Formats: sequence, C-alpha cells, structure tokens
Amino acid sequence: NNQFLVDGAIPNRYDIYSHQTRTITTRASVSYLTLGRGVWEALTSKKAQLRITGVAHIDTPIGTYDYPFERVL
Repeated sequence: NNQFLVDGAIPNRYDIYSHQTRTITTRASVSYLTLGRGVWEALTSKKAQLRITGVAHIDTPIGTYDYPFERVL
C-alpha cells in the first residue's frame, strides 16, 4: 500500500553459482508505529502487497555488474 515498513541490508558476500539457489537471512529494522499503521491499513482495506527492492552486485570476468531488482508478492 505504498508504505515503507522495514529496512535491511545484506552486509556479507554470498557466492551463488549458475542454476543454484540459496537462502540468505539478514537483520531488519522496523518502526512499530509505521508497522502498526501498515497492518491496520491492510486489515481495514482487506488487501496488502509486499514489495522487495534492492541491488545485486554480480561479479563477472569483465567487472562487477550492479543489477537492480524489485519483486512484488
């Protein structure tokens, strides 16, 4: 619902090779007031959308490629 609720980062480097998947966990910070507002809006409107955005840094033989991504659930 276009509300920024959680902020986090992945500080460590992870190697993920072609055709491989990996679960990565990280810490996140939350404002309870903002989170409460977001949950209340989702409950009262009976809809919610989760959006994850970030930048993946991909190392290649010719340098590092920064790949911005967004996933909506």
